[in-house]
Amino acid sequence: MTDDIAALSAGIVALDKSVAETTENRKGDNEEYKALMAADTTAKDLLVLAKNRLSKFYKADLYVHQSKSYQRVIASMKTLAVS
Repeated sequence: MTDDIAALSAGIVALDKSVAETTENRKGDNEEYKALMAADTTAKDLLVLAKNRLSKFYKADLYVHQSKSYQRVIASMKTLAVS
């Protein structure tokens, strides 16, 4: 009986250790995913700004003045460069 309890206790400890390791792995993966999504969003915003700038030159009627968007993208790029 005590052997069974000891075996179950050892199994629980091993399971707790496995869960803790998996949790740490998932937290790391989540941080990488968040960084990737932030970079992706900034890249998409930058492409929109570039497209708008090209529209200013080639098709002036499609150009939309976006000073706030430009400042937001630049701030995002600076944030990504720091991290």
